[in-house]
Amino acid sequence: MSQYGNRDLGEEYQSGIGDMLSAVQEWWLQSGMGLLNPNNPVYESSRKADERVDFLRSQGKDPLEDDMYLGLLMDSVEGPTLDPGGLIGGAAKGAGKALAKKPYKAPKVSKSKAKSASVITGTKYTPPSNTYFNLQNLDQVPNVPQKNLPRREPTKGAKETFEPYITRQSMNRMNEAVDKGIPMGGMEWFNLSPLRTAFINEYGSPVGEQMFTQWVKINAPMSIQSTVPGQIRRGQYFYNRHLNNPATFTNVGNPQLKGTGYGHIGLENMKELARRQLANQHDINKGQKIPSYTQNLLGNYKPVTGDVHNVRLMTNMDHLDSASPEAYKIIEQPQQAEAIRKGLEPAQYQASAWIGGGDITGLKSRPIPFMEIYDNMLRTTAQ
Repeated sequence: MSQYGNRDLGEEYQSGIGDMLSAVQEWWLQSGMGLLNPNNPVYESSRKADERVDFLRSQGKDPLEDDMYLGLLMDSVEGPTLDPGGLIGGAAKGAGKALAKKPYKAPKVSKSKAKSASVITGTKYTPPSNTYFNLQNLDQVPNVPQKNLPRREPTKGAKETFEPYITRQSMNRMNEAVDKGIPMGGMEWFNLSPLRTAFINEYGSPVGEQMFTQWVKINAPMSIQSTVPGQIRRGQYFYNRHLNNPATFTNVGNPQLKGTGYGHIGLENMKELARRQLANQHDINKGQKIPSYTQNLLGNYKPVTGDVHNVRLMTNMDHLDSASPEAYKIIEQPQQAEAIRKGLEPAQYQASAWIGGGDITGLKSRPIPFMEIYDNMLRTTAQ
């Protein structure tokens, strides 16, 4: 007779396995580890961040000026949830840092306490001498309202595509490009204050300010698949037409512009965007790059221009196009948070990465600030 008597060992074995699996599952849930774990602390940080945003907006406040929100956002960026390594059991918080070659160690600080980027890097852009415009102190933020643009909430597909790239490793790569781009003029890139001042000096205020705004709104759309000099030339041409007749300034196409240097394969789209911007139309379901770029050139540094180079650097060249409306928020928010950590405005962060990472992303424009490019073109034309 068996020493186990009439016991059903198969049933007991299955029961034991079930108990063990239940225990493992319970331990896994309690641990909070892994991309699919609903108790992952990053999910909790993300939920709290969303709740904080809703509360701040109900109070008419800017979330990016709130230290509590920024802390929650940084927790969601830094944690293992969006790190594919978290799928493997035992991933500790901050696993993305271990993957990075040169971890970014700047402290979490509020915007008011952050050091300037020139202090952090120990370097600063030096403008050339003998310029037409005064290009000094362009690292200062223009004295205009700083505000975010409304964005569409990310779709499930956008999250599945882009959230895996929002890791410490990705942000370290961005930060390395930023540090490289700062002494090349990243902080100064978007500052068009000398041009704004020239408009005001010529036409007075508020007419000069209005004309400068129109110039930017027409010029920015001309950047699509174009170098900065090409954008400036094309934008100036259509701005001059707008001065002559606002109602018909876009009534010219590539056939008429053949051989002038003002035509472009994307000209019809450029003209439509210029008309839309002059009418102050912003649609969160349409491309966000041009509205963001326009705001940055006008001096509002809160939005991030998620162009092709920005997306290429964020995704390590896996995605080659600019951020779509449904993915824009995923790309923008981590960069806004990292900018504050480094004592930069978001537009300064993006521009520094654009310049510093240009050798990776295929940048064709000269890696110098917009005003220096404009000044060079102006002096060349005058000669």
